[in-house]
Amino acid sequence: MGSRVVLFGGRLLGTDELSNEMHVLETGLMRWKTIKVKGEPPCARHSHAATAENGDLFIFGGEAEHELYLNDMHVFRPKEMSWITPRCHGVPPPPQKDAAMATSGTRLFVVSSKMPRVYSFDTATMTWCNVIDMHFLPPFFSVESHGKTLLAFVDSPRRGVGCFALDTSRLPYVGFDHVASLVADLGSLVPYSTGTAAPEAAALSDIFLVSSDGTQFSAHRALVKTRLPGLLAERESESRVMVPLCASTTCALLQYIYTGTVGAVCNADDESAILRLAGSDSGGVERLRDDMRRLLRSGADSDLTLVVEDKRFECHRAVLAARSPFFRAMLGANMKERGEPVIELPEFFATSFAHVLRYIYAADADLDETCCPPQQMAEALGVACSLMVEGASALFAGLLSQHIDTSTALQTLQLAACLECAPLRQACVDYCVANFRVLCRTDEFKLLPKELGDLLLRYYEADENAT
Repeated sequence: MGSRVVLFGGRLLGTDELSNEMHVLETGLMRWKTIKVKGEPPCARHSHAATAENGDLFIFGGEAEHELYLNDMHVFRPKEMSWITPRCHGVPPPPQKDAAMATSGTRLFVVSSKMPRVYSFDTATMTWCNVIDMHFLPPFFSVESHGKTLLAFVDSPRRGVGCFALDTSRLPYVGFDHVASLVADLGSLVPYSTGTAAPEAAALSDIFLVSSDGTQFSAHRALVKTRLPGLLAERESESRVMVPLCASTTCALLQYIYTGTVGAVCNADDESAILRLAGSDSGGVERLRDDMRRLLRSGADSDLTLVVEDKRFECHRAVLAARSPFFRAMLGANMKERGEPVIELPEFFATSFAHVLRYIYAADADLDETCCPPQQMAEALGVACSLMVEGASALFAGLLSQHIDTSTALQTLQLAACLECAPLRQACVDYCVANFRVLCRTDEFKLLPKELGDLLLRYYEADENAT
């Protein structure tokens, strides 16, 4: 890092003692020194991966005491001489030692030591976002980056030493795009052709916007009023509202109301008219999310009350139906709940339901990850899976995967299997297989359902045979 070589952790020579100290070699003086740091350092370990990005040192994984493999991420900031443990998102790689790591732009690439698999970590959002399998290659032993190209070095008994190049600029973002999902779901409520509404929009609409040429568009009062208050000013009780725009531009205006983006318009004057209605700063998708949070908090113009435990949630049928297949079916034409003003959901806890409801409206969970216990995250995951909200399931599965350790791995595996949550299940299996020799001696392992115990044993034996 600059003119200094930074060394963290390792095994003390001639002993089994592990270190978590930080040492620095000043290359100008060729002198080593041990430095005092702030913050909570990573636990003592060896065989971890490390790389520098934008002046910070990132540490991943390694082996701790008692042959415990790790998959945590830590950051050392030399300017403050302090450690931080970032709040990561997404599902991390399996616990492992001897992994290689390199950086390209704002992304770190962790290359597995046992199989040709590359994991991508976005340092801007602290999110694990890609898994790239390269089954046609032998395991890598070293990796370096040159600009946007990742160079992976391999050593195979059959092929000898070789080098393979991976163009990182061509790698897509594979993690779940929560905001794009919100925009797409709310966009399903927009009339998809002039004067014609999508089925769910027409069924749950309660207002019509009428263009200057008389074309009528079904819409939802709560959303229109929240997004463009001036459009319904002094006309809140009217069921048909005239809009001083042609049909195609009115359709573009509806696109803005529901998605935060302006659709195709006839000319610059029409676009200016839309922006005047929206305000000088349209705010785009982030304003859409802010408005949806405000709509949920206020409960303005709600047409449905959901009761969970002793708490009442004022909601909007159109939003629920657009975002959740569970609610879409419940509020459908042939269900008794369609006309009910109040629906009780006795199977959920109010706190965890509130997190998922916030996600439905704004694609975030209003969750303080620093103090929220894993049990509450697990309850929220259960709600998300029951309501079939894919993005919320991915969010809470990613959060829970950050809390997998030897005390929670087997319990979380059973939860993931029960909920049929594939990403969390795979994260648990990876952790349990990597630390099988530790976990198989515990009482919790003996109490596992036979099919899960056999699954872990089978994966562990296959992993051992592969190495």
